[in-house]
Amino acid sequence: MLKRLKLLRSNKGQATIELAIILPIILLLVMLIIYVGMFVFSKSVTVLSIHQGGREGQFIWHLDLSQDKKEERVRTIIRESLSSLPNGSNSEISVYDDLQGKITITVIYYFKMNLPFLEDITGYDAVPIRNQLVYRYTTK
Repeated sequence: MLKRLKLLRSNKGQATIELAIILPIILLLVMLIIYVGMFVFSKSVTVLSIHQGGREGQFIWHLDLSQDKKEERVRTIIRESLSSLPNGSNSEISVYDDLQGKITITVIYYFKMNLPFLEDITGYDAVPIRNQLVYRYTTK
């Protein structure tokens, strides 16, 4: 009888049970940190790509090129910068010139969430990252 009580009070396996409880929480926190880092990186790359396209637009907008060629050149610069992101080529890029010295550039990048349970929780398979900047250029 005394032997049975000692077995019931034994601490063998305590560390295993604690690890089984804590490990999923730690893994979720690590995954959250990685996803937030990837999201912030994607956001900064989209902002950088707009800045690069805007700088190019400021330099070429006064040249004797057609409006379509100017806009396509800015879009090309932005696409090249977005190519460092997964699915960066599928981003929506719009370039608008108000013909009074302002270029408005809008980029929408869809940040893909690769974890199925996140899609179920948020309802999105991709989160849109939308950035818009306005650049001024000199008119003749």
